[in-house]
Amino acid sequence: MAQPPVPLQGFLQTIWDCKQQELFEAKNKISYIDLEQQLPYLSMPLDLAKALESHNGPIKVIAEVKRASPSKGLLHGELVAPEIARIYEEAGASAISVLTEEKYFRGSLQDLRDVRPKVKIPLLRKDFLSDPYQILEARVAGADGALLIAAFLGPTLLQEMIHGALEFNIQPLIEIHDAYEIEWVIDAIESNQKRAKNWTPIVGINARNLQTLVVDKEQVLQLAAELPREAIKVAESGLKEPQEVFRAKDVGFDAILVGEALVTAPHPGAALADLVSLTNPK
Repeated sequence: MAQPPVPLQGFLQTIWDCKQQELFEAKNKISYIDLEQQLPYLSMPLDLAKALESHNGPIKVIAEVKRASPSKGLLHGELVAPEIARIYEEAGASAISVLTEEKYFRGSLQDLRDVRPKVKIPLLRKDFLSDPYQILEARVAGADGALLIAAFLGPTLLQEMIHGALEFNIQPLIEIHDAYEIEWVIDAIESNQKRAKNWTPIVGINARNLQTLVVDKEQVLQLAAELPREAIKVAESGLKEPQEVFRAKDVGFDAILVGEALVTAPHPGAALADLVSLTNPK
């Protein structure tokens, strides 16, 4: 079993071990070559960056298909992925994040496959990815983008995974949590822009520390100014109150990613429509 490229603690170490076993089993079921042979039969991915770019206008919303979390446990055990994805699209989501991690989030790649034909907006595979094989999995399953977590990958593997995503026409959403990781992201962006000159990087700042699972909303807002100017900026985790959303817009975020607040609402579509209305004042 591969060792993590950087020292991990707490939940990230636990999830690394779990995902390495899953990766081993997946490769034994379907080889990299078998997945690659499906590429010529796939349609081109949708443009996630274009869907999220605000152009200094209203902030966009990525709505998340999420049944559970390691910090809160079961959120919506009866959730049917394609049904809620369709509701999200009708309520005004600009993109949909589909959690495919099985053990802690109760998701699956099948959710991604099931959602793809039901909506016409970009899909993000959200998982703990550490191997180009998983990027290829995402592409074949219908994803237009894939989450890459800097703290999980470290600087070298992060660069390799971004390169792999761009090779498969998948747009990476690079997630950071602290200022230390911003340097990794800047280096990775500069390196890969030499290969993909028209690439618009997407960078998310997660308010949740994935080592400890503690949320710090203020840190998200403070770090926005440190991101590269050309990057599309996404605020993740915990931003749901009106004043938080407005502040996110004011400090330069193009989009927010919302999951728990939607799936735990009595009517997720109405909750999302209210949020979209909030971010798009008339």
